[in-house]
Amino acid sequence: MPSVRENIIANVATALGNISTANGYGNDITGGIQRFLQTGLTVASVPTIVVQFDNEDKSLGPVEQYTCTLTIGISVWCVHDTASISGYTWPVIDSIVTDVEKAVMVDTTRGGYAHDCEVRSIEGFSITQGQPYVGANVQLVVSYAHAASNPETAR
Repeated sequence: MPSVRENIIANVATALGNISTANGYGNDITGGIQRFLQTGLTVASVPTIVVQFDNEDKSLGPVEQYTCTLTIGISVWCVHDTASISGYTWPVIDSIVTDVEKAVMVDTTRGGYAHDCEVRSIEGFSITQGQPYVGANVQLVVSYAHAASNPETAR
C-alpha cells in the first residue's frame, strides 16, 4: 500500500493532468505530465510538466502521529516559438504556471490525504538568451499527518 506522501504526490500529478483548454485552462500540456524518473525524462514535446518529491519535514505528535510538511517540485518546461507567439518569453511561461496554480488549488486536501496545501514559490529557469528550453519551478507545500506506527494511514 502506498504511503500518504505518495498518494499526495500522485494526486498532484492527476490534478495537473486536468490542464487543458477543454477544461477551461489557458493551455494544453501536449508533452504530458511526468513523474521524476532516474533514467531520464522526455521533454521532446512541450509544454511538459514534471512532478517530483523534494523534501519532507516531520515532527512527532500530537497523539501517536507524525505531522508532516511535504514539499513537491513542479517543473514546467516550454519553448517560446517566436514564429507563432510574438512578444516576450516570460508571458508564455507565466500562462502555464498560472494554469498549474489553478489546477493544484482546486482541491487543497489532495483527495482527502492532506490538511492543506499552498504554492510557496515560483522560480524561472534557463532564462538566458539562446537556451532551447525555458520554464519555471513551482514549489508546492502540503501539510498532512499520518499514524506514527504506519505512514500509510492518514490522520
